[in-house]
Amino acid sequence: MLSGERVRKAPLHPCAGAVAIVLLAGCGGGNGGAGASSSPKTAGRLPACAGKVRVAGLPASFPQSFPLPPGTVVTSTRRETAGAVIDGVVPDDLKGAKQFISRELPKAGFKLSGGEAEANEAETDFTGHGVTGRLKVRTIEGCAGAVTLTVGFVRAS
Repeated sequence: MLSGERVRKAPLHPCAGAVAIVLLAGCGGGNGGAGASSSPKTAGRLPACAGKVRVAGLPASFPQSFPLPPGTVVTSTRRETAGAVIDGVVPDDLKGAKQFISRELPKAGFKLSGGEAEANEAETDFTGHGVTGRLKVRTIEGCAGAVTLTVGFVRAS
């Protein structure tokens, strides 16, 4: 969980189904790059245990004001019917990535809600700047110095 550190079962946002489908699609490998127009917002050094990563650009629809953790390497992007998904790798541990998200997304004008956490992952919903979505950070087995990041979003109607 990223805000408030509590597990909460609340009614779903009307767009939650579409975002969940987008995120489920985002959990696989993906071809990436489709519709990508810009380079990743940040680039950093990942530990060797993160494996080889292929750098992808961000889709044009990705909110410019959405802060990515320092050193994030975007590895794939996919357009979905209702929005897009980006996948990346962050050179940080789960706690550090959660702290960044909890602090920086609200500073950038995104409201966090409905999060949950387990020992190896954390996820939260977000809204702001005309988008609604869900993000997930997950540990990489055997790699204490990096986590994966998946952000799925749709334009708010």
